Amino acid sequence: MLSEPVSFTGTLSLKDALDLNHYHFRYVVDWPVRILMAATSFCIAALLIVAVGPSHFTPFIILVLGLCAYFPFGWILHRRLGVWWYYRRHPDQYIEHTVTVTNDSVSTSSARADMRLNWDGIKAVISTSRGLLFIVPRHSAWFWLPQREFDGNTKKEQILKVAGEHNVRIERMA
Repeated sequence: MLSEPVSFTGTLSLKDALDLNHYHFRYVVDWPVRILMAATSFCIAALLIVAVGPSHFTPFIILVLGLCAYFPFGWILHRRLGVWWYYRRHPDQYIEHTVTVTNDSVSTSSARADMRLNWDGIKAVISTSRGLLFIVPRHSAWFWLPQREFDGNTKKEQILKVAGEHNVRIERMA
């Protein structure tokens, strides 16, 4: 239990936006799915190479092989570039927020909106070496608390303890 509310105020940096996107994606698309995607692409590419033979490659076959390479790996880079591009083009979307965590609820507030959820409205808290990601139902990311907010204090462990007491699923990712 928290002896007093814990509050954080700040704006997401580009690194924070990239981390939020990375861990949210890892939460939504688990590693067995990513391995299945890679294995399927590899099988399709191997079948295509064996069936056609390397000496009969056409532009279409090269395109299909390129898509087989892109499908399991390329979209990871594509997503990161998309987040980077959006962050650079829309800096006005990244405004200062205040997050307050109490024993009963979690709330966020900014110049645009205020939102408060009881702990039972939070689906999961993802704990990483780079921060905490709060997930609400339907696998949506609610907010990200970067690790710099926890340097030199025990607030991260306190928040995870309160979440665990309220039966919120806690995922630990490297």
